[in-house]
This record gives sequence, C-alpha cells and structure tokens, in this order.
Amino acid sequence: MGSTLLQILLVAAFTSSNLPIVFLDTGGKRIPESDPRIVAEMGIVDNGLGNRNNVSDDLNGYDGLINIEIRGSSSAGWAKKQYNVETQLPDGTLNNVSLLGLPAENDWILNAPYIDKSLIRNVLTYHLARKMGRYAPRTRYCEVVLNGEYQGVYILMEKIKRDRNRVDISEMNSSDVTGDAVTGGYMIKIDKPGDDFFVSDYTPANGTGYQIKYQYHYPKDRDILPQQKVYIQQFIKEFEDVLAGSKWDDPVEGYSRYIDVDSWVDYMVIAELAKNVDAYRLSHYMHKDRDSIDGRLYMGPVWDYNLAYGLANYYDGTDTDDWMLEELSRGNDIRHDGNQIPFWMDKLFFAPEVKRRFYQRWDQLRQDILSLDYLKNYINSVADTLDEAQKRNFEIWTGPGEPKARRDGFWPVPEVFYTFQTYSDEVNYLISWITNRIHWIDENIAVHAGASENPGKVTTKLSLFQNYPNPFNPATRIEFDLMENERCDLTIYNLWSRKVRSFVDVAKTKGRYSVEWDGKDDRGAKVPSGVYFYRLKAGSVTETKKMILAR
Repeated sequence: MGSTLLQILLVAAFTSSNLPIVFLDTGGKRIPESDPRIVAEMGIVDNGLGNRNNVSDDLNGYDGLINIEIRGSSSAGWAKKQYNVETQLPDGTLNNVSLLGLPAENDWILNAPYIDKSLIRNVLTYHLARKMGRYAPRTRYCEVVLNGEYQGVYILMEKIKRDRNRVDISEMNSSDVTGDAVTGGYMIKIDKPGDDFFVSDYTPANGTGYQIKYQYHYPKDRDILPQQKVYIQQFIKEFEDVLAGSKWDDPVEGYSRYIDVDSWVDYMVIAELAKNVDAYRLSHYMHKDRDSIDGRLYMGPVWDYNLAYGLANYYDGTDTDDWMLEELSRGNDIRHDGNQIPFWMDKLFFAPEVKRRFYQRWDQLRQDILSLDYLKNYINSVADTLDEAQKRNFEIWTGPGEPKARRDGFWPVPEVFYTFQTYSDEVNYLISWITNRIHWIDENIAVHAGASENPGKVTTKLSLFQNYPNPFNPATRIEFDLMENERCDLTIYNLWSRKVRSFVDVAKTKGRYSVEWDGKDDRGAKVPSGVYFYRLKAGSVTETKKMILAR
C-alpha cells in the first residue's frame, strides 16, 4: 500500500494521533455483512507508545492484504460498523502477523465502540479478566480511516479462537475421532441462533418452554466431525444429568468432576460486577481440553460487555443492586425472551461450595484489582489516553448526551445518559456506577454465601492451597490451614475419580499443615503422568483442587 492516495485524501483536520492509525482501502467495494468477504488493503502507522503517529508516516505496523466483512448482530445495524479482518498473503493464504504488539495471528476484530460513549467497557472487562489469570482478548485502541474517510476510535482486539496465545486447548483434526484424542479440545457457546447446534435435554432455569442451544465454536460447525459432535454432546448431557440428579453436589461424583469451579467463580465475579444483561445467556463461551490434560469444562473467555456497567435499561441493568443471575434466571421480564439461562447455572449459583468460593474470591480481588483505587486509576488512565481521539470520534458519531432524535439503531440506554454534556460525564458515571455496585456486593455477598453478617472472611473449617510445584515431578507439597480443632483427611484421586492415595489424620488441631506426595499410590507404586485431584475433608466440609504430574 505504502504512502498512497489513501493517506493523501484524509480530511485536513486529521493529521496525527497519539493512537496508532489503521488505513483500510477496499478499492471502492462495499464491505459485506456476511461471507463471502472481500479482499482489501490495510496499512498501519504505529510508532510505539508515547510517540505521535502521522498520517504521512510510513506504514510500519502492517502493509498488506486482508479479507474483511461487517460483524455483529444488533451492532450491525448501528451507523458505526465493526469488522472481522483476516490478514492474508497475495495468494489468499492466511498470514499470521503481530498487529500493534499483540501476539501473531491472522484473525482480528476492529471493534467499534458506539453505544458505549465511554469507549471503555469492553477493554476494562477484558483487562480485569486477564489480571484474574484468565484468557481474555487483548486490545489496542486505534483510529481508523476507510477509503480516505475518517471513521473514529476503534479497538483492535483478538478474535476468540483456539490458539497457543488465545484459548490454549488441544488442536483437533480429522484423525481425532477416538480415544483421548476425541475428548478435546472444544469450544462451545450459548448465543443467538447459529448455523449448527445441539439442544439441551433440560428446560431453562425459569422453567419456560424455550430451548437451550449449545453452538459449536471450535471445531467450527463446518469442520467438526460426527464423532466429535457425539462426544461433546454426550459430555454436556452427562454433566447436565449429574446436575439434575441427587448427587449433583457430591465433592467427587458431582459437578466438580465436570466443571472447573474456579473458572465458573471468576466468570461470575466479572458478570456480577458488570451486571451484564447478556451474561450467562449470550456470548457465553466454554472450553474443554483433552482428558489427559484436564477434561473439565472451563467457563470463558468473557465476551461482549458493551451493555454492562449500567448501560442497559432492561432486565434491571441500570440499578447497582441485586444479582444479575437471579434476574436473568428467575425474573418476570426474562420469561418472554428466547435467550435463556441453562438450569445448571442457576443451581450452581446457589451451591454452598460455589457460594463460599465466590465470597472468598471476591474478598481476595477486593484487595487487589477490584479495589476502588485500582479501578478508578485504570479507568482514568484509559480516558486520558483517549482524550484527544474521543473529540474527533464524537465529531462524526453521536456523542454524550445527544438527544434521542439523533440516535439510530438499537439504543437501549437509561435516561440518565441523555443528561450528560461531556466525555468526562460518561467516564465519571462509569466510575460512580462501579463504586456503587461494589459497595452493594460488599454488603450482600456474605449473606449470599451463608456466612456471618460481617463482610469479612467466610467462616470455614479449612483453607486448601494450590500444591507446589505444579506441574510436578517427582514430588509436590500440599499445604492447608485448619481453623478449628477437627480430624482432617487428605485423599488423592485420578481423573476417573478412583482413589490413589490416602493421608489419614493429617491434622487434628487448628493451624497450618503441609503434606508431601511422592507421586506414589497406597501400595508404593509410581502413578503415571496425568491430572489428579486432591480433596481435603474436615468433618462435613471438603475442598478439592487439581494438580498435574508430568514425569
């Protein structure tokens, strides 16, 4: 592309930016809303953090071909379009490249923050998820020019897909149809109707007659083989059957055998913090790796939070009180919506062990990334970075507080947003809403967890820590705290819930304890490499964690 006519045609008002500049040139062709995509050119000026990017600079961030289409469902009807982009070579093959410092890949999204006038909600959500140790799309702000016309502020973000640097699960191919190979990896999602899906045997959480449909995300619906469909359908069926059965909360045979509980807890923390009206029922991703690695179902990555943090005027999305999952599973308004929540999400939300972990995780994060100081500083730092570009963006798109007569498309925002006068009003509202939401959760999460009225630590007999090292070979150390005088046993199970090693009476009085496992069973024989679970039991209280032996 080079410094071509595409850069020369820019309006005089846009000559440089503190953000990278992305140029798109379709050669006059209209960008379609679905396949087949069109081939276009893309150039990027990216002089690095802290440096100005001029429209006349060399295209040093990318200079080559892409294929492109409009993306989104409701958002496809908005004036400001967002795009799916794949980088490719002249012969049409996909080209893995690093864009704006993100890990190399070929599948990208140019997200167009439009309804969210703070321009921050998605970026904030993904940032928090990554800080919590979960994968979420990496993001970089930029300004986009399409066929010589300025398009405003965009977010370059990673598209959710299986990749070593994205959702890191096993790659599947045409030979993965039997044995351990057919057990993973998979990504499925609950979303608006797609091309191919399978239906749950169970009605939604609120008992309405709507169907819960699980869509294939990886392998894609056009690529997934019949044997692979059978496997993942059967896995979800077994999981749901267990949740519907009498032993659904058994520490070994119940839900924890099928789902990584900590990933579910982290998903809830994000969804409830943001009070996302789409959470749990739309853009809800789940992934599963091979049994030999870790065959449980993980929640995430989180996705699509532009209608969160008080920005939706339905399903109680405006207020900072109440639990979002309760509203979306048991509320009256949701009963007539075709996009429902599976029954097991509602059941897990009220499971005693999940509630306890939810409370503990919230308490832990409140000392760190969910502290009000951290959140305020992060949001303000992003707003400062966007301060220059947001002015240009809102010169061409409806800005904060503009009257309803100028709005277009789907715009379900609360009335308070039409009282705003400036970009700072949007940012300050976001901070204020999050502050009030956190205060409400702080005041109510102990009651939800069945703990004391004091919003401190959950009252429990024990606290089990992650083994170290992990993965390990040949031995690992397991530590735990016993808060009360109680006989305490530690048991290790393999992936198929068979008992491998028992440590009896490892503690009887309160204090911190350490147990070393040498990777051998009760008979003294070495156990093979693989995933193992260790369960600590004190009276009626149990806690289970996963570890990996890699010989």
